[in-house]
Amino acid sequence: MSFLNRLSPMKVAVLVAAVFCLISSIIIQVLFNTNIEDRMNVINQSLNQSIANSGKPTVESLTKLLQNLNLDYIALFQGQDEQPTLIAGVSDSSVFTTLLPSSFKEHAYIENTPYYADFKLAERVYAPLFIVIIALLFMTSVCSSLMVGSLLKNRIDAKLGKLRDAINSREFDSCEDAEIAKILKNSYNEYDARIAELQKDNDRLKNLVDTDSLTDVNNRKKFDKDLETLLNNKNEASVSILAMIRATSLDHINSNRGFSRGDKYLCDVSRIITETVSKFLPGVNKPTPDGKLGPSIYRTKGSDFAILIPNSNMNVAQMLVKELKYAFDIYQTEHEKEIEDVAYTGVVFVKPSQSKESVLARVDSALSEAQTNSMNSGFIKEDDFLGANKQEIVEGEKRWKEIITNIINENAIVLLQQPIQSLNFSVRTYNEIFSRFVNKNGEYYPTETVFAMAQRHEMLTTLEMKIIETIIDKYSKNNLTNQRWGINLSINALINVQFVLWLERLLLKYSNISDNLVFEISENILDCNIRDSIRLFDMLRRVNVRSCISKFGNGLGSFRLYRELKPDFIKLDPSLVETLERDHSSQLFVRMIVEVSHRLGCVVIAEGVEDYSEKQMLESMYVDGIQGYLIAKPGPLTEGTGTDPVSDNNNQGVGNDNSNVMLGGYNPTQSSGSGINTGV
Repeated sequence: MSFLNRLSPMKVAVLVAAVFCLISSIIIQVLFNTNIEDRMNVINQSLNQSIANSGKPTVESLTKLLQNLNLDYIALFQGQDEQPTLIAGVSDSSVFTTLLPSSFKEHAYIENTPYYADFKLAERVYAPLFIVIIALLFMTSVCSSLMVGSLLKNRIDAKLGKLRDAINSREFDSCEDAEIAKILKNSYNEYDARIAELQKDNDRLKNLVDTDSLTDVNNRKKFDKDLETLLNNKNEASVSILAMIRATSLDHINSNRGFSRGDKYLCDVSRIITETVSKFLPGVNKPTPDGKLGPSIYRTKGSDFAILIPNSNMNVAQMLVKELKYAFDIYQTEHEKEIEDVAYTGVVFVKPSQSKESVLARVDSALSEAQTNSMNSGFIKEDDFLGANKQEIVEGEKRWKEIITNIINENAIVLLQQPIQSLNFSVRTYNEIFSRFVNKNGEYYPTETVFAMAQRHEMLTTLEMKIIETIIDKYSKNNLTNQRWGINLSINALINVQFVLWLERLLLKYSNISDNLVFEISENILDCNIRDSIRLFDMLRRVNVRSCISKFGNGLGSFRLYRELKPDFIKLDPSLVETLERDHSSQLFVRMIVEVSHRLGCVVIAEGVEDYSEKQMLESMYVDGIQGYLIAKPGPLTEGTGTDPVSDNNNQGVGNDNSNVMLGGYNPTQSSGSGINTGV
């Protein structure tokens, strides 16, 4: 079989066919010879018997013998004669000798007689032999096909086996066919490249799923997963650190500087946290060599960040709090014009088997505790690691309630002001008043946190009432009749009917100064509560108090508020001012707002102006007033009677404030061409 395996299939087929043909020929020859021999014996016996009976063979006896033995002819020769003595089946002896060459003659010598016989079998005698030949040929083809098929199968299996081994081992040189080896190499190189590309895409998508798109640190989903893994790892008995960091100035920056500046602030806080942690903990946001969780930073929601430090201790916690405060203080110094604080840090210790809810409750309590201390400070909550100490959490909440109560009872409210510079001599603007809250040491509490905690403890209405009373009382006592003050209202002013009634009675009580008060409320709040907004603005008009829609210009829906509310002032959203110089669409939109506002007798003010080029562009658009750090940052409220808050010192030498100027009539050089200006 090994010999056949070395031959080509065609050669094997020819060889098999030749062998079977040889065998078939031998078999046919044996059968033919056997048949001839049988005929000779019968002829011998018959002629012997015929000669014995008659003494001489006759044509009749030959004819009868010819018929009995299925012969075509039979001829008797005597001695060495070339011509037959008797013939049966052929009438002419000359024809016989012509038709039957000597090579085809079958000789049967008649024993004990001088005769011998030549004969030929009839064609019908060959039919069985023909059938045998056909059968043998068929068997030859079938057997050769089976053998060739078996041989091909063995060869194919052997080649496939080698090919499979070559593919598994990536050793394509072992392939017999060089072309196949080349194709396989190229295919596998492309396959490997594609796999590597898909792996990169998979890693990138995994990072996108687990990464915060703004700050490039881990997101809340990754935080929840890692925290649960840490808490569920019962084989690990070490203590870990969870720190929660809250960027408390986000809402203030979004409101006063625009969302793009708020995004930059979050990115800066994220960068500070990453750089600070990396100083003493290498491998931040990377797994350890054994695949376990390393120090990781997350952004868990809008203004909140988290840090997980496995296998840590108190020294690391203290260093973390100290370094973060130092970094936040430096950032605040660099951006003191924009923010009053940067971020606060709450730290707790975490151990496996604790519940996720208790851990988050404790770190939230620690964060609240940190916000009651000095600016940008941190607080480490030490406990026995047995779970959330509910009493501590309750005490933390109670402390905030006491702080807000003290702010209200002791009037621990500091008022700041930021002026609006008029760009139109016929328009009288105002100074926006801000409130800040201080402790006994004169340190500020985070403003946004105070409002959030007041709302949590259902004290927001009382706190807002106290702020408004403080502002109006200060204005009344100082007799600042040459100034106009702007007071911000929250959504509480819309949804709380009792608050609106209280505000109306208060304004009626101070009707002598109501003409110098402007109440501001954000467009997005008004737009979501249009019925309550109409009620509030109608009340303000009844008591002769002016109204302002701040953060105006979020879309064409803003003009619906014009029709329904009819404000006296609008403040353009800082995001519009920020993109004004580079965005032609923003320019067209602002021009449209100015045009419509002037036709409706409304004063247009731009917030968040920081560059002189912005001021020049706004002047060219006939905006009535500007507010921002280019003019003045929020500063202490002047105590003196009739003092103009915009002086040469805090105005940074840019223009002059015209808030105390009120001219009746229309100034065509400062108008947008509408021809109407109410001179409010």
